[in-house]
Amino acid sequence: MSPLVATEVVIAALCLLVLLVIVATLVRRRALAGHKALMPCAMRTPESRRWRLGFVRFGRGTLEWFPLAGVSLRAERTWQRPELDLGLPTEVTELVPGLPDAVSVTAQDGQGAVQLAIAPGNYTAVRSWAESAPPGHTSYVA
Repeated sequence: MSPLVATEVVIAALCLLVLLVIVATLVRRRALAGHKALMPCAMRTPESRRWRLGFVRFGRGTLEWFPLAGVSLRAERTWQRPELDLGLPTEVTELVPGLPDAVSVTAQDGQGAVQLAIAPGNYTAVRSWAESAPPGHTSYVA
């Protein structure tokens, strides 16, 4: 095999690999959504000062965070609605990759506290979800 043909084969293989990664990412994102709201959101723990980009999804009773990169369809962090305490939003002073105008909010439950960076409009949706509940879940009959 000549060097020119070998180079073409390598370039074609790399292009195919890039295409497969893009397709796999899009398929995973669609599978994660699963007919629920899925929004970009970065997270960082108190141990790490680095923002990790991912997606937040809320359903009937849980708020779930998934990392952007990876193949797993399981949430890395899950909060139950009754246990979730969202702090007040603050302006993010450092750059959050993929979220240029994000606000930061502390999310706390029995597992501990983390910071979430999310777009202001999406923060409003998450806050509304956290403060709402299905009928009968917050009413007490004496």
